[in-house]
Amino acid sequence: MNNITIHGAASSKAHVLMGRLLKDSDYKKLMDTKNINEFIEYLTKNTNYKNVFLNPSEIIHREDVEIGMKKYLLKNHEKFYHYYHDEYRKFFKIIFMRYEVENIKIFIRAMNRNEDMHHLDDHLIPSEVFTNIDYKQMMKARNIHELVDALKGTIYYKLLSGYLNEESSKMQFYMEMSLDRIYFKKTKEIINVFKGKDKELMNELLGKNSDLLNIQWIYRAKKFYNLSSEEILNYTLESGMKYDYKKLKEFCYLEFVDELKELILKTEYKVLFLEEEIFMERNMERFLFFLLDELLKKGNNTIIVSLHYLHKLEYEIRDLFSILECIKYELKNSDEYLVRVLK
Repeated sequence: MNNITIHGAASSKAHVLMGRLLKDSDYKKLMDTKNINEFIEYLTKNTNYKNVFLNPSEIIHREDVEIGMKKYLLKNHEKFYHYYHDEYRKFFKIIFMRYEVENIKIFIRAMNRNEDMHHLDDHLIPSEVFTNIDYKQMMKARNIHELVDALKGTIYYKLLSGYLNEESSKMQFYMEMSLDRIYFKKTKEIINVFKGKDKELMNELLGKNSDLLNIQWIYRAKKFYNLSSEEILNYTLESGMKYDYKKLKEFCYLEFVDELKELILKTEYKVLFLEEEIFMERNMERFLFFLLDELLKKGNNTIIVSLHYLHKLEYEIRDLFSILECIKYELKNSDEYLVRVLK
């Protein structure tokens, strides 16, 4: 099949939905709101989020807003799943795996805090289209061993069971890092099944995303965590575009963290270190935000069109969270914390 046959319907839908994303004027008005009630009122009266918050007057906590928006994002992913077949449908199943990973992390964190597992039901973002996990069984777990046992029959069981004998202070860290790695590994595997422009553009998107995450991880691990160079290397992602295992090993074994910073400042990823450290994650997301625009120009009638919309929606939601956070703490210049650059 040609690309128009494969991607035509999904691309058309993506272009329509992109037209419904928030405009710069929306962000500016939202940044002027004084509290969560004004924030939600603007969204529900003036934007496409009127379909997300059906009972806006009942929203009290910021967490309720986040959960509602994350569920909205998942529903959009599910829409595009139905447009595709074969390896592309498998690709979207891997995207749903990302939600599974985040749900498992919620359980692990709650278990480590000795919280009642039954209250987690409202915090999970389960896919109605695809899931491998019995969340009800996980809620019955009384300890971390039973929690991991509830994952038998999934790819997560063997992955996490290897850490059950670790001390509790490290167990959560190792488990969460391993969950992230398996998601990126599976994404890389399915992208390699793609052909032509789809494979080329998706490898660039995933590869540069992985490079940025690896740089951020190595820098922060060396600066803030008491981990050996070998441990840091073990939790790097294998799906990078510019940096292979040999180069990542070189980074991990640098004696001083500023050496890494100096090396990266000479590359296209220098944006990570051009501002204060608190903006590192935002700068990483901003790099990818504009990369998506570049890829879209090269990827008419490819998988990138659908992914461009879905990622832009994700960044939109992230920026809305940032604005809410600034409202909560009465921070000025909230536009500094946004992924997008307002005109």
